[in-house]
Amino acid sequence: MLAAVHLGHHHGTDGTLLLLTALLLSRARVAGGGLRHVFAAYVALMLAYGTVNLTQDLWHEQVVKRGWTSWDIPSALVPSASWSWAAVLAGTALLYAVGFARSDEDCAQRR
Repeated sequence: MLAAVHLGHHHGTDGTLLLLTALLLSRARVAGGGLRHVFAAYVALMLAYGTVNLTQDLWHEQVVKRGWTSWDIPSALVPSASWSWAAVLAGTALLYAVGFARSDEDCAQRR
């Protein structure tokens, strides 16, 4: 019987580290309206990209390799026209709109 999980580097680990880093950076306060929005979009992208890579690696290593299903989530390691990247971009837009897009007034009230 082959091992379901290979020894070595897993991009799901990178996804987890990106996700945790994005959560830590989401608490940072950046001065300047334009820079704050660019930073918020970048953190939202980091969170969405890390989540998709973690999910894809976990699904592939724990479900597909065990033979429970043959359907695999497409890789999102490299940007491409795929459903995985559509999920990354949609997740980024949703995270930015719901959690990261703060107006100047919101930031002033939190201080």
